[in-house]
This record gives sequence, C-alpha cells and structure tokens, in this order.
Amino acid sequence: MWVFTHKLPSQVAVVAPRGLFTALEGGYTWRMIRGGTWSFPAMNDLHPYAEALIGLVDDWSQSAGLIISQIDLIGFSQGAVLFYAIAIVYPERFRALATLSGFLPDGAEDLIGRHILAGKPIFSAQGRQDNI
Repeated sequence: MWVFTHKLPSQVAVVAPRGLFTALEGGYTWRMIRGGTWSFPAMNDLHPYAEALIGLVDDWSQSAGLIISQIDLIGFSQGAVLFYAIAIVYPERFRALATLSGFLPDGAEDLIGRHILAGKPIFSAQGRQDNI
C-alpha cells in the first residue's frame, strides 16, 4: 500500500501492518491456516486480529501524542478482509473503507444486515483477472 502514500497530505499518518502468518500460496494472511485445510476466513477467525490492530492504532496514536477517534481503512487482499472485519466489529472507529481484491469474511452478511455500515463511504474493487 506504500505506493499510494506519496499522494497523501503531509498531515496524514499511515500505519501499514503486514499479516502475521505466511499464506500457503505466497504472501501473508491475518489468520493461522491449519494444516490440510484452506477456507475463507470467518468473522470469528479474524476478531482477535481486528481487536489487536485497533489496539495497535490506539497505542501508536497515544505514543505519538495524537487523538484519533476514527480512521480510514485501505486494504489489499487479506488486508481488505481484515478491514472488512474491523469495519463490521468496530463501525464507530472508522470513517471510510476502501478494499482492493478482497472479500467479506464468512458470517459478515448477518452482521451487515443490521445496517451497521449505513452512511459510511465504502469503495471496493476487484480485477477482472483476480480469481477470488
């Protein structure tokens, strides 16, 4: 996501964590994939990492002397999936969401049906050649 930072205003701070686990097909993911299984992550799989990432932002902003009540989330691939989870679990903590080549975690549909994201600007894009 660093490719986008040169276009941001100087007063914008960027926190860009990488997934904690190595994905079998390369890259990184935000959940542990158990041997012999591969499936789309569920909200329950991502909740601890969503909570940890919100904690990271809170700790970082406090150490930097910043007051951050809402954040903009921009995620690619597995980062997009995690940011969907954060948006759904902590709708009051984000202002806007943009995702590229991601998907909703399993179980998200039931929570979104409660209109918890109503009024939030959300952009999602998927490439024609992306097979997910």
